[in-house]
Amino acid sequence: MVLSWLHLEFLENLETLWAPVLCKLATSLSSLLMIVAVSFWCSGKGGWGLCLLASYINVYLGLKAMDRHLKVLLQERGQLGRFRFATKQELANFDDVCSVCLQRMTLARVTPCRHLFHGDCLRRSLKDRSTCPMCKQDLWC
Repeated sequence: MVLSWLHLEFLENLETLWAPVLCKLATSLSSLLMIVAVSFWCSGKGGWGLCLLASYINVYLGLKAMDRHLKVLLQERGQLGRFRFATKQELANFDDVCSVCLQRMTLARVTPCRHLFHGDCLRRSLKDRSTCPMCKQDLWC
């Protein structure tokens, strides 16, 4: 997948959730542009029924499917919303290594107990338990 290959850190390893949202949005918008163009071309020929059918199938149902994927994406991102991003200074002070995966961090989330983790590592940890992966302090107080 192209999004995974790009290694965009701000997506926080949610590329598999971003891809369907972006694809559905792109196809719906391109279909809408084509429908508008075809409707001008067919304006005198009575092709309005076909344009309405294409609008319903390609645009409305496409955006409805995108909305389902978007809700899942927003739910996953919402888990991390309460944890702020670490500053460059904090990353430098804490040796910029995630204690969950032991990989270098250039973008991290800070817990209330002041531990730093990759957003994805923290999100996965919070699916199992609601405590800090490092000190086991409850994060949902």
